[in-house]
Amino acid sequence: MTDAQSNRLDMYLVVEGFYADNQVIIDAVPARIAAFSKLKNNIQAINKEIAGQSSNTTGVALDKTALRNKLDSIAAITLASARTWASVMENNTLVAEFNYPISEIQRIKDDTVIGFCNHRISLINDNLASMADYGIDAATITEWQTALNDYQTVLESPREAVNTRHLHTETLKALFTDTANLFKDQLDPLMLTFKASDPLLYSAYKQARIIINRNGGGSNGTPTNDLKVTGTVSDAQTSEPIVGAAVTFTSPISPEPYTIYTDNNGFYRLEFTDVPVSGTITATVLVSAINYQETTQTVEATAGNSYTLDFSLTPAVVP
Repeated sequence: MTDAQSNRLDMYLVVEGFYADNQVIIDAVPARIAAFSKLKNNIQAINKEIAGQSSNTTGVALDKTALRNKLDSIAAITLASARTWASVMENNTLVAEFNYPISEIQRIKDDTVIGFCNHRISLINDNLASMADYGIDAATITEWQTALNDYQTVLESPREAVNTRHLHTETLKALFTDTANLFKDQLDPLMLTFKASDPLLYSAYKQARIIINRNGGGSNGTPTNDLKVTGTVSDAQTSEPIVGAAVTFTSPISPEPYTIYTDNNGFYRLEFTDVPVSGTITATVLVSAINYQETTQTVEATAGNSYTLDFSLTPAVVP
């Protein structure tokens, strides 16, 4: 899971906690019940994929290495005896077939060592009756064949483990996209009614919706004195981005309110430096746009963190 996904999951959990604390009021509308239920299900699905994604493939690779080492050792020992037998029999063709010390066997690629072993096992089986005096019998071949079968079984396991992990990663991306759309298309619009009827509840919801980047420290892990606030401004009815909306940040860290305007995608970015590293700053973000009702959001911010605040503006009532 990426840092950005981790930060979003933190927000989802805070919103889920907010819902649990205010469920009696929120559940008055069935659509809100369904939306928050879907959020809960998505959180559970995300945690399940995280568990699958974090599975360690190292153990699988180690198992494969151990089985390959065992196979190489058995093959080298058996071929050494078979080579001695072939030499005594003055069978130069088989001497060449069996003349593989362990160093050369270890250099054989994974996709060819199976055929290499099967071919020489077959040659030895053809001459097994005369090899008994050289320490090669049916039990020897069985041991080699078992080691070969075990290795062949695990040969693709590391690749399969990586592929499985990749699937978990892709599923996570889809779940986070689906949850982002859930907030945009259902939760945020359904909670907007509380802006007028219960401003405190709505403010608490918006506070829970803040995404905090908890990995905002410097590259060496030390705190920074930067503070970043980013987000989007969109139409509450159509979800379309609002271009040129004014985003004004008021707080003790700036002597005067600081205003920036959204771009063609409705995106804004506020960045401050030389912010006190310790302590919490109470800041107010006011968003306004022509033909829309302005809205404000209070955020408890600390230096070294980044915050994502998205706003949905309600069109102004034309007299």
